Amino acid sequence: MRRVRLLAALGITAGLAIAGLPGLASALPTGSAGPAAASAPPGLIAHHARGCGPGVIVYTPRRPGTQPSAKALGLPGGPGSILALAARWHARWMSTLTCEDGPEGMRANPPRATATSGSVNWSGYQSSSPGPNFATAAWRVPKVCCSFKGNDASVIWPGVGDAAVKHTALIQDGTAQYVSSRSRPSYFFWFETFPRTGIKRIKSLVPRPGDEFMVSASYATQTAGTASYVLCDGRVHNCVDFGLKTMRPDGKVEWIAERPTVCRGGHEWYPPMADFVNPTLRITDGRYDINGSGSPIFPISHGHPVRIFMTDNQVRIATPQGLTSHGTAFKIIQNSPGKWIELKNKRGNPINC
Repeated sequence: MRRVRLLAALGITAGLAIAGLPGLASALPTGSAGPAAASAPPGLIAHHARGCGPGVIVYTPRRPGTQPSAKALGLPGGPGSILALAARWHARWMSTLTCEDGPEGMRANPPRATATSGSVNWSGYQSSSPGPNFATAAWRVPKVCCSFKGNDASVIWPGVGDAAVKHTALIQDGTAQYVSSRSRPSYFFWFETFPRTGIKRIKSLVPRPGDEFMVSASYATQTAGTASYVLCDGRVHNCVDFGLKTMRPDGKVEWIAERPTVCRGGHEWYPPMADFVNPTLRITDGRYDINGSGSPIFPISHGHPVRIFMTDNQVRIATPQGLTSHGTAFKIIQNSPGKWIELKNKRGNPINC
């Protein structure tokens, strides 16, 4: 929700242009997209993305056919990491990324609290952490159907920050499950740095229901002042690593299934949550870091994670189950799609989109 907050309203200016990225080079390596790109971390080559917003840079290993190092990506390696998974899949690292805006102005948003201590739009876990550095998660893309005459939507993601503090960002990526007005389901990878952008739909890597994959969202792991994303799809054995300039996150980290906002009639709305054919979603490999230390990697259960129930006028929409014994996995049960809710400001007026 662009102006509705769990704790406070934000007043944040638009994001920075590509000129704000440090270390701009005068030209790209041969075969890269676009006229110019930022200098890459050691062992990587930088490429421009298309249609993904200002300053989005894709990174690939300098030696074709190799895997990037944990140091180059600013992420931990070892068992359970996204790099270990990519190595097991012998993943190919994409040098191109093409994007478009999400359908109907779709945005993933900070949580909106309810009078019953739940959230209208979030279900999952959130933890407070000093200086969260990255979050990872894996799940299989859930198949959705068309129970509410279309325009249903859900997004699933890990993220750092929740943008409840002024001049901070919510950095997130994952999958979206969308049902059009003609009741046609579609699935896509996406990323967002709230409040700078809405959802950016990735066109060059497209998931299918049942795909096994893993994603990470992080801050300042490769270059200071940047959000970094890694997405790996096990069906095609492709991974992509990219980043963009952003504000820092505040002290939160999350693993969430959400119903995003969409633009309808010039106003922002929560649509019904896209109806899972199998009502149980299992999120695994949920881990995070604090203070940019890189090691150790903490499970979701570290500290005092808060369980968030999605509710609407005391009607339960989605219920997160308890964490597993290792603290890295849990299930979310969809109880109901919910209904359309129009977002309003503090004066009770509709929020324009």
